[in-house]
Amino acid sequence: MSLLNRANLFAAKAASKDATRPALNSLRVTPEFTEATDGHILIRVGLPHYAPDTIEEFPEQLGKPTPPDKEVLLTPKAAADLGKKIPRNASGLFSYAALDCADANGSVPTWTTKQGEHPILRTIPTVEGPYPNSNQLFELALQKKYRRMFFSAELLKRLFSALAEMHPNRLTHMVAIDLPLEDSHAPMMVSTVGNAEQHISALVMPLRAGKHNESAPDRTPVPGLDETNLKFKKGVVK
Repeated sequence: MSLLNRANLFAAKAASKDATRPALNSLRVTPEFTEATDGHILIRVGLPHYAPDTIEEFPEQLGKPTPPDKEVLLTPKAAADLGKKIPRNASGLFSYAALDCADANGSVPTWTTKQGEHPILRTIPTVEGPYPNSNQLFELALQKKYRRMFFSAELLKRLFSALAEMHPNRLTHMVAIDLPLEDSHAPMMVSTVGNAEQHISALVMPLRAGKHNESAPDRTPVPGLDETNLKFKKGVVK
């Protein structure tokens, strides 16, 4: 019995909607992370580190939470729907969904619970088929030099959603992204061409770590990837 939170389950938003690619039309759940990709974007989320008191609160009839003992593929809609059952601001046990991967055979049982309520059982269908190994993509990305900048996820969502609406071919509509290498406080510029050959330019101002967000993230280890023996050319551009 493992515990997944909203972040683990909402990674399913990156899953493919192409019915001819059933393995990618899924949320991958492993003993270390959840992951989804449509071949264009990929999201990998490490399993949560829950506090000891959360384990003490876990209902006895469900057993004690442990990492999944095997990998399963969940249908993305069911996974995202399960994520919606977890309140955004929930804490402790109420911020998780319990998932039993031990006897996955076409479906897996899951439980969510709310304050003052008994756990609610739901069954999520699983997907058959091998999932591609994405570690090589992360290894490729880690070998490049980079400049770390901080942007609001909500602002990026609003910008790219707006740009996608400006062209009928939403998936193939390309945008160019220019990141400043010499000034980490300069804006990111996004350029594209609209449906009527309109030139479109947009700017996204970076956030200053420590001013807008006291917990601005450093690059954390990639969940499920052993980086110890990789020969990186990584480093922040000065």
